[in-house]
Amino acid sequence: MLKCINISSKSLKQLSIADCEGLTKATIDAPKLLEFLCSCEVETSLSLIRALDHCNAQFLTLSLFSVTTIWLVKLKKFLVQTNFFKSFVIELGTPLEILIEEDQLRNVGTGAPYKLRELKLRGTSDWTPTKSSLVAFLNGLFWCCHPDVLSMTTNLQDSTAK
Repeated sequence: MLKCINISSKSLKQLSIADCEGLTKATIDAPKLLEFLCSCEVETSLSLIRALDHCNAQFLTLSLFSVTTIWLVKLKKFLVQTNFFKSFVIELGTPLEILIEEDQLRNVGTGAPYKLRELKLRGTSDWTPTKSSLVAFLNGLFWCCHPDVLSMTTNLQDSTAK
């Protein structure tokens, strides 16, 4: 299992890091990098040393099954420390547990939310959150990051339905 990667290239224009379970550190030095797609855990230490300012850096989480206050704090820390992701895609699996304590988020006080160009939430066909869990989830995400554009695909479940 690969735990650490270092990539240095003067000509690399596209890079995708995917299915990297166990990866703890990635360092990329690519001054001509135009596109970067990363799918890894938020605990991974990523460092983009040199890339073009207009590099399209996208982070993707696959089949997220649990969102907790701790996960949101780790996500915000990850985004702020990497400081190069412009787009964030979250694929939501089922059952998705929303275990966010908004009082705890207010007490963490880790600074302003991370600025994103786009946040995409993609629910699988069987992901049907209640309105209250969706509100808690979105409040937690907005504590963590502020996107210019938010797009979401979901099937809302009415919490009053029998």
